[in-house]
Amino acid sequence: MGIITVDSLSLAIRNGIDESRDMAEEEAHMLAHHVLNFFGYSDRIIDNVLEPEDRDAFYMLEDAGILTTEREETTLYDGREWRIHYWLFRRERINKLLEEREEAPVQEAEEASVYDDLPDDIWRRGGEDQRWTSSHTSTGPASASWSGSWTVRSGNPGAPSWRRGPGPARP
Repeated sequence: MGIITVDSLSLAIRNGIDESRDMAEEEAHMLAHHVLNFFGYSDRIIDNVLEPEDRDAFYMLEDAGILTTEREETTLYDGREWRIHYWLFRRERINKLLEEREEAPVQEAEEASVYDDLPDDIWRRGGEDQRWTSSHTSTGPASASWSGSWTVRSGNPGAPSWRRGPGPARP
């Protein structure tokens, strides 16, 4: 691979970022463009040119294996040690990420609903013997019953208790 392009780096970023972050294509493209603005045609940049927000993005790409760091130590004329930190592209990892998942279409699974397992006739209203009645008071517990086969009684409306049996029909 010669020059790293915005499109190739964008695809590598999308393939390298774990699924929990689920980076959108446009966001990956903007990040790739931003990163390449620092590197230009070089494989290495000095860390001092980065702002803290940029450095955070570089650390994220380091976690994905796209970037790595190295440091160089040198002795100054007055005898002090000076460290210079660099960011580098990991070209072999970028190539591997480009080959890994070439824009496979993502199929969204249908969300399962709690109502899917209920029979269709549950939604139909019955005759006179199956009527729903309820009574509520502003200070006492709410009580409601269905004259069919279920009764709901609860002192706390947020946590009802269910019991099987014929409930008293209320007019």
